[in-house]
Amino acid sequence: MSQTTTPQKLVHLIDVIRPGGGPYGYLYNLHQAAEQYGDKNYVVRYDARSLDRVNSSLMKFRWPNFIARHLKPLKFMAQLLFGLRLQCEDEAHKENAVVMVHLAPHAARILRIKNKSAKLVFMPHAPTSFTDEVMADITLRHGPCMLTPVYRWMLEKLELRIMSSVDLMVVAAIEGVESYFDGRGIPAREVFEVTSGVPGFVASTDRDTARQQLALPADKVIVGYFGRYNQDKGFDFLLEEMSAMVSFDSVLFISAGIGALAPMDLPNYVNFGWRSDVDVLISACDVVVTPNKHTYFDLLPLEALSLSKPVLASRIGGNKRLAKLTGAVILFDRQPGALVDALKSFVAMSPEQRQYMGRCARESYETHFSLNAFRHAHCDLADRVLKRFCNPVEIAS
Repeated sequence: MSQTTTPQKLVHLIDVIRPGGGPYGYLYNLHQAAEQYGDKNYVVRYDARSLDRVNSSLMKFRWPNFIARHLKPLKFMAQLLFGLRLQCEDEAHKENAVVMVHLAPHAARILRIKNKSAKLVFMPHAPTSFTDEVMADITLRHGPCMLTPVYRWMLEKLELRIMSSVDLMVVAAIEGVESYFDGRGIPAREVFEVTSGVPGFVASTDRDTARQQLALPADKVIVGYFGRYNQDKGFDFLLEEMSAMVSFDSVLFISAGIGALAPMDLPNYVNFGWRSDVDVLISACDVVVTPNKHTYFDLLPLEALSLSKPVLASRIGGNKRLAKLTGAVILFDRQPGALVDALKSFVAMSPEQRQYMGRCARESYETHFSLNAFRHAHCDLADRVLKRFCNPVEIAS
């Protein structure tokens, strides 16, 4: 007599889960969903769990520039060649397992140690490749060197090898990875999509009360920017557009965050710096702006939608998919004056039109991006992946 064994679960592997963005926050949310709803066809395995919402950097070491610009590329080459070990990686040794990783160095590790019958699924969480991300950071922090093109070429070759070796790749939206490898697309055999989600905010205060708490005027259209002050997030573009609207008395910009770019001193702008009460800041806004230069599928617009706030977003990456899924996202091109024109159109709307957009925002969040919608999407993804790799193995009794 014999029986067959098939993959029963899609197993996500990660070193750390914590609240926030990126793969760590993504899997923190997914783990919460699995615990809350008792989903059975996927599971999140992790080495450590944190409750601190932090923004970690890819570069943690403080080496002198003339050393760092050489040692850091070598460090990342080693990660893509040998991988980063996971304490929970034993899942990859199981016969006929289907495991999913979310960082390129973890994919490199699992490819080296996994059971031959196991399948590996990889999901990136950035709009650009690992190579582009780390080399841009190294150049920004430590400056270029003569060997920079060589390091980039070597890293890209290693990353391409990983992506072409995994059995399947998963992305939040194909549009979100349009910048991968200079528009050449993802070099994977097969790609699945799964919609992102986020627990969202529960409004702790209404719009008027939030403005009173923050000492903001009650009679202006308030536009909010929240997140890192850097070029990828489009903060430089926002500063230019704000400067062009200093005489537009009915609009006030606010921001909260931190980063390499310094806020400007403008009469139509209030900078709150780093804050933990982003829900209150969003509640005070009429609209939230995300002027990204590159974007995968940001969580901030989803959090804004959860508080019934419309979003003005650059016509780039995952923002394009977001606009298709909701009637509360207005896209603009990243060209001088485009955001100004979009804001003028928003200001010209009647109160009823803005209220309608607010209702659309909340409804689209509940339908597509809530924690419940998120886990439904991942249950469906797990079913599709397991079906794709459902090759029964005969076991003698």
